[in-house]
Amino acid sequence: FSSNIYKTVGSRLQDAHARVIEMSTEQVEQRVAHALLKLIKQSGKKTEEGILIDFPISRQDVAEMTGTTLHTVSRLLSAWEDQELVK
Repeated sequence: FSSNIYKTVGSRLQDAHARVIEMSTEQVEQRVAHALLKLIKQSGKKTEEGILIDFPISRQDVAEMTGTTLHTVSRLLSAWEDQELVK
């Protein structure tokens, strides 16, 4: 039982460390892309149109996940929508 707790805590600590490094070294575009890729890896479902993240996630949620502003995420996702990278 305690071994599982240590593994879980260790995994969460590694995730937190990775996020700190990511937020301090990566450009905002990379941080948003990595956040979306993480969501796809965790919950993505393949469809005929691409990959669906099958739960509601707002632009504000993405902004909070990536340590940036709602305005920046909205501008970036709108540009990606224009390029048909996301819907």
